[in-house]
Amino acid sequence: EGKLGGQAEVGGVAGTWDSSDDGKRAMAILAEVEKQYKVDIKRVYLTGLSMGGFGALSYAARNPDMFVAAASFSGIVHTRLSSQVSQNYLGLLRSEGADPEALWGDPAKDAKTWADHNPYDLAANLQGTPVYLSVGDGQVGPLDPPGARPDSLEARLNAENVAFRERLAEFGVEATVDFLR
Repeated sequence: EGKLGGQAEVGGVAGTWDSSDDGKRAMAILAEVEKQYKVDIKRVYLTGLSMGGFGALSYAARNPDMFVAAASFSGIVHTRLSSQVSQNYLGLLRSEGADPEALWGDPAKDAKTWADHNPYDLAANLQGTPVYLSVGDGQVGPLDPPGARPDSLEARLNAENVAFRERLAEFGVEATVDFLR
């Protein structure tokens, strides 16, 4: 039995996972692998770390029959948790030199567009797709190096993942969670 794994920088600074050139390339690679090798399409999983976790869950929710499961590790899962959270993501894009509204527009004026990509808002679409979530609480743990400080970003991601886990439960979505303390 062969295994294939890969990672692609998908989305870029102001793109969305499935509409970016990298996202399209990743899906083209998957299609080519399926043609060239014996791929059991009932065993294709989508995973991502951080923004990739967002991409994995958002893409799986918008393409519910494509993947057998989706996993997010320290992922962005609720870009609309609060207006401050949305503004933080716009600030991230701005800090990278991008036009923040080129992504999905203004969070308030373009709320539907934001919701159309937000894993939290797409949770119902994940019914029948098992989900795995893993995130820390931002506190220094036993595996951190001496002198490590709390990670405020991981703590914020934890709040998003807690809300997302509750949303998945509302829709009866099978979810395995590993919220590290």
